[in-house]
Amino acid sequence: LEIPKFAGDPLQFRAFWDAFKTSVDQNANLGGAQKLAYLKGYMVQNSEAERALAGWDNTDDEYPKALAHFKARFGDEELLKDALTTRLLD
Repeated sequence: LEIPKFAGDPLQFRAFWDAFKTSVDQNANLGGAQKLAYLKGYMVQNSEAERALAGWDNTDDEYPKALAHFKARFGDEELLKDALTTRLLD
């Protein structure tokens, strides 16, 4: 499964998250530090998404916190509704 790069567009979040979750997040052979490194690696350089993860250290303890922050920032249902509305009105 190919994981697309993510820049922060809420309309692209679900596709990114589904691929990342299947390939990385649910992989029991990877520790939190590795998962966070992978998550950061799939961000588009100099994007809003990359900046959202920049302050988190690649440690096992930080992964669940960084992931919760990331999902709240880009996967929020209200944010998705707003983005869809904006796209439809443009």
